Amino acid sequence: MRFFWTLSAVPRPDASYLGLFAVTLGTYLAFRDLPVTILGAPVSTLQLAMAVFFFVSLSRNLILNRWIWRNRPGRIAGLSIVAAMPFALGWIIGTVSPLTLQMLFTAWMLAYAVFVLATVNWDPDGMRNIPSVWARDPRFAASALTLVALGDAAYAVTLAALAVWATEFAWVLFMTLGAVATKLFVNWIVVLMIIVRLDEED
Repeated sequence: MRFFWTLSAVPRPDASYLGLFAVTLGTYLAFRDLPVTILGAPVSTLQLAMAVFFFVSLSRNLILNRWIWRNRPGRIAGLSIVAAMPFALGWIIGTVSPLTLQMLFTAWMLAYAVFVLATVNWDPDGMRNIPSVWARDPRFAASALTLVALGDAAYAVTLAALAVWATEFAWVLFMTLGAVATKLFVNWIVVLMIIVRLDEED
């Protein structure tokens, strides 16, 4: 019974997180077998899907992280991101090859995992700014975020392997559905870790 309780205690991703990957996968599936051209130039389905992912992801972060807009430097940074977004989207769609996009996304996820690990080890006060449900728990944040970072690193390494040795479709499936599955699995491992720690304290 305790096993099933741990499953029910796992934090679920919010609707905006699920929507981000649903829109990305939906875009890829909708245009997978269709010729796509933008301003007369052919665009691969992966380029289109990643452009949608980039746009929705940035928009989501700008909306959810309201603290960005509370001071002048934050507003300048936010407006700069908004102004640069069309150029970034044009770069993704018009100049970057699908394989390069896959590797850039993989590198970004790996860099984020390294950033989280560095924050846990060298800037404990900064952990509260990491966008994770575990970041504000003073007792378990360090251990939980370490597991989160290792999960992100494993996700990134798997994406790199799929980009080289699997099909593009398999990569997109793992990039979207695999992200949600990895998040849920890591959150479950964190719940188990917390239960073990609490049992040891008792």
